[in-house]
Amino acid sequence: AWKLVPVQVLRGWASPSILRTYESKRRKYAIDLIDFDKQYAAMFSSKTRTSDNEDGISPEEVLQAIETASGFVCGTSIHYGPSVIVNTKHQYCAENLVVGQCMLPQVFVHAADARPVDIHDLLPADIRFKILVFLGSIEEESRVVEINALADELSLPAGLLQKYSMGGQTSPMFDLITIVAGKKEKFNYLRVPLVFRPHWSKVLLDDTDVTGRKGGGAYERFGISSKSVTFVIVRPDGYVGMVAPAAAMGDVHKYFASFLL
Repeated sequence: AWKLVPVQVLRGWASPSILRTYESKRRKYAIDLIDFDKQYAAMFSSKTRTSDNEDGISPEEVLQAIETASGFVCGTSIHYGPSVIVNTKHQYCAENLVVGQCMLPQVFVHAADARPVDIHDLLPADIRFKILVFLGSIEEESRVVEINALADELSLPAGLLQKYSMGGQTSPMFDLITIVAGKKEKFNYLRVPLVFRPHWSKVLLDDTDVTGRKGGGAYERFGISSKSVTFVIVRPDGYVGMVAPAAAMGDVHKYFASFLL
């Protein structure tokens, strides 16, 4: 649906070619689900395995079937292969965020007030591509210079955020969320360039909340370096479409240019 709704193809913002990815990606899982449902139904009509009925269904098989069913329901068992909207070229820079699978849940804290928030609460199915910018640590001055240079690049007319702008405003197809590796007690919000903080609620810290029980450890968990900038592109349906280092901005441009107009 997100490929067809008004802010994509029908408004002329995305190429109709993106619609072809629906059948090529979804048909396989539709067939898998139909085949699984047949097996699931047969399982419920079978008898339990016992010493007198060795051909019956074991508790382990029932548990496995339930886990498989859960994967279909929530989408976590789906892994889309490479396509125009799934680019795996730079998977190495976020090893544990598998491109083509759902974005993993993770608690961060708002930089402004240290309140915890799960990243999924910031990734609603609202038809926008979520650009998660993992800035890494910004305590060292050399990193601040690097990040400011990237901010300037993104703000240029040919930069990613301006290339698809409308009326001088960042394209409504993009929602930018910044994630910094730092401690809430030492973090200086104003060191983050303006382009990376479109709203106070869009700047997060990879740290625990005030209770020390929620959040923290995301960079390590995702396999992302805190010494460089990494982009994680989450599609409108919540699946990771691409990850890339800031040094490969050209590939990020190519990714969006392959289906956006």
